[in-house]
Amino acid sequence: MQIIGVAARDSESAMQEFIDRTGVGIFPNINDESGAIWARYGISYQPAFAFIDDSGEISTTSSLSGSALQERIDALG
Repeated sequence: MQIIGVAARDSESAMQEFIDRTGVGIFPNINDESGAIWARYGISYQPAFAFIDDSGEISTTSSLSGSALQERIDALG
């Protein structure tokens, strides 16, 4: 399983500030300043999560609590 943060519609420096402030640097983060990656996965708001299972099926949702996020991760694993 791989977790990747995708920061969209802002500068790389803003993304780095967010990473530093929140501690999400424990997994890769990429800057999607144009929003193209977000658009590919149907994301138009934040926070949001896109989950891709082994068959390539994508499901998206808005913010999740820590326990709800863990449940989704466990279901994929």
